[in-house]
Amino acid sequence: MAKLNFYRQTRQDGGSRTGLEINNVLRLMNFVPGTGDPDPALAWYVDVRCDGNGVPAEKEPARLWLLQNAPRFQDGLHRIAEELQRGIDDDIYPVQRVMLNPPAESTVKLVCSAMRREEARDIAQKIEMMKSEWDGLVNRLNESDVNGA
Repeated sequence: MAKLNFYRQTRQDGGSRTGLEINNVLRLMNFVPGTGDPDPALAWYVDVRCDGNGVPAEKEPARLWLLQNAPRFQDGLHRIAEELQRGIDDDIYPVQRVMLNPPAESTVKLVCSAMRREEARDIAQKIEMMKSEWDGLVNRLNESDVNGA
C-alpha cells in the first residue's frame, strides 16, 4: 500500500512549489522562484494525500494516475473550495476533508491552510486555481528540480 502526497504551496515571496511525494520521499517537483528578497516562509498550501492499494508506488505511474483521475481530484478540490467560500472559523486550520469519490482502492484527504488572515480569505480561490490548472501542474513536475540540477 503506497502513500502519495501531491501538493501545491506558495511562499511569502510569491515563489511556488508543486511536488509529488511517494511514501514520504519527494520524487518530482516544480519550483518557480518569487520576486524580490527571498522569503521561504509559506503563505498557504494544499495537500492531496492519497493512500491505499490503488495508489501507485512509482513516480511516472503516479503522475499518470493523477492525470487519469483528474476529474475526481478536481471535483474534490471544487467541493472544499465551495465550503471555504461560505466561510470557516480561523481556529480550524488546517482544514481537512476526506474526498467523497476517490479513485478505486484509495482514500484521499484534502488538507489546506493559510498562514495569515489575508491568504485565508483567498484560499478558496487558490484551491479553484489548483483545480483548473491540475493537468499543467502535474505535467510540469520534474526530477531535475528534486535533484537540484
